[in-house]
Amino acid sequence: MTAIALRFLAGRFHATPWGHHVNEGVPEWPPSPWRLLRALVASAKRTLPDLPDDRLADLLAKLAAPPHVTLPPACPGMSRHWMPWYKKGPHDRTLVFDTFLAVDPQAEVVFSWPDLALGDSDLDLLKQILAGLTYFGRAESWAEARLVDEPGSPNCLPLTPEVRLGPDVELVEVLAPAVADDPLALLHALMVDTGDMRRANRLVPEGSRWVTYARPVGAVWVDPVPQPVPVESPPVQLIRFALSGKPLPPLTDALRVGELARRAALKVVNERTGETPSPVLSGHGSIAKGQHGHAHFLPEDRDADGRIDHLAIWVPAGLDLTEAGALVGGMRLFRTWHEPELELMLEGYWTEEELTKHPAPVGHSAVWESETPYVLTRHPKRTRTGVPKMTELGEQRDGPEDQVRREWALRQAANPALPDLLKVERVPFLVRGSRTLRWIEFRRWRETGGGPATGLGYGLRLHFAAPVRGPLALGYACHFGLGQFRPVVT
Repeated sequence: MTAIALRFLAGRFHATPWGHHVNEGVPEWPPSPWRLLRALVASAKRTLPDLPDDRLADLLAKLAAPPHVTLPPACPGMSRHWMPWYKKGPHDRTLVFDTFLAVDPQAEVVFSWPDLALGDSDLDLLKQILAGLTYFGRAESWAEARLVDEPGSPNCLPLTPEVRLGPDVELVEVLAPAVADDPLALLHALMVDTGDMRRANRLVPEGSRWVTYARPVGAVWVDPVPQPVPVESPPVQLIRFALSGKPLPPLTDALRVGELARRAALKVVNERTGETPSPVLSGHGSIAKGQHGHAHFLPEDRDADGRIDHLAIWVPAGLDLTEAGALVGGMRLFRTWHEPELELMLEGYWTEEELTKHPAPVGHSAVWESETPYVLTRHPKRTRTGVPKMTELGEQRDGPEDQVRREWALRQAANPALPDLLKVERVPFLVRGSRTLRWIEFRRWRETGGGPATGLGYGLRLHFAAPVRGPLALGYACHFGLGQFRPVVT
């Protein structure tokens, strides 16, 4: 018995099956035997440069038979990237889909050869090669590998007459080495460059073959199952969703998305609980009077590409678990009839205690900078002749600097633990990727309710006496996406 265990340190396996384009979004599972042997070759060539080819080829030939595989549960995921293309010029970009499988970082994929007994020298060599293996698949699939004595019960087997087929089994083809009498020919085939293959109009390398594996149905979990909110748990303070849709809305539409999110939240809570949403969620009632403890619907651009890719529902007063469960299980964002629906995928939820101990999901800094424009709730003061009235700090009375100081003082009165606001600076614009966004480009009027005092939006940088835990949203429509600040790492 010989067995190799593979663990993905980041919890992701990035690999596209042979014969498929990366933008097809097809993940490889199980990892192909051909990929395993190529990974061994890459590790040996990098870490053991003096190893003779015939010695390496002899070891690989012994591992060429299709192994049994033990697969842990896996869930497909995808991210999208605009990559340099240069086909139409230096600023040309092409959209690339990065499909991956999410697995438990502590779980292992085990390849086992029940009838293979390697000698001590082969085992020592294989241990050295596995010790040098740092990734498996694409370079972002960080991995570590080791030899194991007890591989457990494999659940993914190469198809033979002895393999039982039934409704709980599905068939999948993967690439494997062909049985060859010449180990060096196998080694050279494993070292083939994919660019050379394309130039030779080959989809699969020489010396390979397709092998059918029987894997359990559900080995790749694809049905989104909402994460349940425990019945006995402290109130939820933050829920974050990832947005899926094409195209994603621009960050300049943050106010519109925030209003859509509130509308969707009230609708799903009413449908799932049969009750009117609480004042904490709706914003109506005593909780809304000056404390800002009710729900904030905050669209986020977490990858800084200028488009909204996440939605955070932040409830400082804490959200009832029944309502939190309804939001987790069924929120959907519908735009106008000619725009596609935005799907929401739960990323996680946190209680106040969790955010206090680990504020990474919301940020923690003494300096915060505008992510969406700060919009005034009061008119800046001027004399009858149009001259701005100034404060003792040399700022216009009820100008953006003065209003944010006034608003922060009210927040401090409600929560004395908040630090002092030391300095307020103007930020002329927001940079997102290759774009420069002016604050006036953002939507600044709500569809319902009262409008702002003025139509202008401002970018500000706030300096506090001590680090402040986020989220931080101030000014007009701060519960719907305007006036958001992001932490500045200093």
